[in-house]
Amino acid sequence: MTINRDRSQQWDIAANRWVDDFTNFAPTPLVVDVPGIGVIEGATGEHVFQAAKFTDPAEREHVLSAPTPAGAKKRGKDRKKLTFRSDWDASASIDAMRAVVRAKVEQYPAIADQLRRIPIDRQFGGTAHAPIIEVTAWNDTIWGTTAGGRGANQLGQLWMEARAEAI
Repeated sequence: MTINRDRSQQWDIAANRWVDDFTNFAPTPLVVDVPGIGVIEGATGEHVFQAAKFTDPAEREHVLSAPTPAGAKKRGKDRKKLTFRSDWDASASIDAMRAVVRAKVEQYPAIADQLRRIPIDRQFGGTAHAPIIEVTAWNDTIWGTTAGGRGANQLGQLWMEARAEAI
C-alpha cells in the first residue's frame, strides 16, 4: 500500500474548522499497531478500527477489503457473520481508536500540524487549546456528541490527548 503523507490542509472558513483529515473516513491509509492484535494496514482509520475487533485474519481481511469506510463500518458491526474478539469491550475499543489516532498523527505530518494549530480557546484566557468535539449527525453519544452537546465525545478526547502529545 502506498501512503501519500503530503496531504493538503483544508480549512473550512465558514465553519472555522479543519475538515476531512480528522474523520476516520478520511482517505488516509494507515499502518497501525493495535493493542491486543498487532499491526493492521488499512485504507482508512475506519477500516483499521473495524478490523481490530477480530482475531481471525479472514474476518479482518473481510472488513479491510470493503471498498469504502462506510462499508468497513457495516462489515465490522456484523455480529451475525463475524466473531468479535473475546476481549472487545469499551476499554479495548478506546485503545484501538487511540492507536488509530496516534498513527494518523505520526504518519501524516500535515495532520499533526493541523492538530497543533487548532485555535487557542479564549474562554480559558488564551492559555488552553480549544476543545475538540466530535459532533455527529447520527447521534453517536459514545464517540461523539449530538448537536445539542449530549455525549461522551471519546473521539474528541483522543484527539485532544494526541494534540497534548504533539505539542
